Amino acid sequence: MFLYWLKHLFRTDVLHTNELTKRLDRPVVIVSNHISGWDPFLILSSMRKSFCFRNSVWRIPAYHGFFGKLKYFHFQILFSFLGVYSIGGEGNLEEKLKNTINLLKNGHSTVFFPEGKRAVAGEKTKPKNGIGYVINHQDIYILPVNIQYSKRKQNGLGVKINSQARVVFGSIYKSEYFRKKYNKDAIYHGVMESVFELENAFKPVS
Repeated sequence: MFLYWLKHLFRTDVLHTNELTKRLDRPVVIVSNHISGWDPFLILSSMRKSFCFRNSVWRIPAYHGFFGKLKYFHFQILFSFLGVYSIGGEGNLEEKLKNTINLLKNGHSTVFFPEGKRAVAGEKTKPKNGIGYVINHQDIYILPVNIQYSKRKQNGLGVKINSQARVVFGSIYKSEYFRKKYNKDAIYHGVMESVFELENAFKPVS
């Protein structure tokens, strides 16, 4: 699951603002902005190996539409190998996040993109309330991460494979921190603020 080589493919600059080495006593949810399909794998590749391996099995969410359809069969084979699980679907937040909550209850850690979709170049997508629901229902650790790439595709959605990347890991928080600081309906905004605050930790990639 740990794709160590990927950070070298993107010639990645990594900054750890928190010493992520120890084993934690509850699952970790990495919360990040979302630019490319490479994002979750690049984040795990950039993480300190000691922290990644000491904190349970990492699982990665993917849009539910990729599952159960023959035309995406090749993706499903890869997903089963990489530990990718289905997120979203029909119903309320409880139904859409059922798989995520069950994984966290079983001690797995995961990566979460509150924006719900990849952002177009120059755009900050409004976050959705899913991460707020998770924080309100689970005692977990939240690790904000900000990720940027130097080269977008011509349509502004996704990145070119010869991009340089920048991955910044923030401080780690207990879910109780967000529950105490924000109204339960505003938690997701507070979480994304902690992600965007990391943007200036490096000079912009160019």
